[in-house]
Amino acid sequence: MEDSGARACLWTWGWGEFGRLGHGDTVSQLEPKSLAHEALNGAIFVACGGHHTVAVTEDGEVVSWGWGSEGQLGSGNAFDQTVPAVVKALSSHRVCGVACGYYHTAVVTDVGLVMCWGKGNSGQLGQGDWTSSLLPRTISTLYNEKIRQIACGMAHTIALSMNGEIYSWGAGADGQLGIGKQLDEATDVATPQKVKLEEEEKFEFVAFGC
Repeated sequence: MEDSGARACLWTWGWGEFGRLGHGDTVSQLEPKSLAHEALNGAIFVACGGHHTVAVTEDGEVVSWGWGSEGQLGSGNAFDQTVPAVVKALSSHRVCGVACGYYHTAVVTDVGLVMCWGKGNSGQLGQGDWTSSLLPRTISTLYNEKIRQIACGMAHTIALSMNGEIYSWGAGADGQLGIGKQLDEATDVATPQKVKLEEEEKFEFVAFGC
């Protein structure tokens, strides 16, 4: 995003298949192209998944576009969107952060709730099962943790609480969840697990690779 003074301006470029650039078509762009759309007025944060993009506005709205085959756009269907559209299912929440996995999306609200949607075959939605969701679902086991930041890998998710603790869930066969199992015993986990350190340290920021 570019700060043009009064309002930030979003630019996209690259492979345009599935409408992931948001310009109303599937044309690729070799150079940055301004994405002017009323749904993006006041956009302050953007995250990208495998083939979809999600933005958060200063009013706490969530806007998504691109590939939607796994429900990762949160629109209630599995269709692609070639232009940005507000995620209406989140209209009663004020979102302050977003992260995207390859086929799933996660947000955190101003009161510390975490909601995920999209593909769930590795437990990355944190619901205790392996099902996908076309709409945002709150992770009830994190109700009391007051989450302040969220991050996603390809099929796993991690959350950072206000008191500096982190919780991870989803694909874990390569040890990426950090929950202390032997690598040959590591597996996918469908509910958030607290990541423990040997010493009483607090986490400040989280990020995930693929």
